[in-house]
Amino acid sequence: MFIRDILFTGSLTFEPNLQAMKWFAREVLPLVKQSRPDVQLIITGDHGGNNTFGDTSISFSGYVDDIRPLIASAWISIAPIFSGGGTRLKILEAFGLKTPVIATSKGAEGLEVQHGKHILIADTPGAFARETIRLLNDAKLRAEIALNAYQLTREKYDWSVIIPDFLSLIGKVA
Repeated sequence: MFIRDILFTGSLTFEPNLQAMKWFAREVLPLVKQSRPDVQLIITGDHGGNNTFGDTSISFSGYVDDIRPLIASAWISIAPIFSGGGTRLKILEAFGLKTPVIATSKGAEGLEVQHGKHILIADTPGAFARETIRLLNDAKLRAEIALNAYQLTREKYDWSVIIPDFLSLIGKVA
C-alpha cells in the first residue's frame, strides 16, 4: 500500500487515539478538503468498530505486519492528541522514516522539538488544517521538516545515544 497524503498510526481502541481521529475527521479534514478535495487519510491499527466517520476519504488499514512502508510513503503523519501521556512513539517513528509530522502541543509533549523546524504544531482546527494544507502543497517544506526531524532523532533518540545514558543511570543507582 502506498500513501500519498496523510497517515495516522494507532489503535482506535485507545481512547486518546479515538478522540484524536474524531476531532481530526470532524473538525480539521473538512477544512483541508476545501482546498484539497482529493486528500486521503489512512488510519492504521485496530479500529475497534470505530470506522464510521462518514467520510469516504478516510480508510482503515487495520493491523499491518510492518508499518514502516506506510509511514515512509505518507506525505504527512499526524498526531492530533489531546490526552494521555508517555512517549509519542508514533512521532519518533515518523521522524526516523523521514516523514513530516503535524501534531498538537499535547501530541508533541515531552519531545525536544521546535515548531517549524522539526515538526508543525497546531492546536485548533483552523491552524491544524492550515499546516496540513501547507505541507500537502509544499514538497520543499515537507523535505526540510522531515530531514530536520530525522537528524534530531539521530542526535537525541537513537539507541546509540540513549543506551549509554541509560547504563550510566543504572550505574549511579546501583
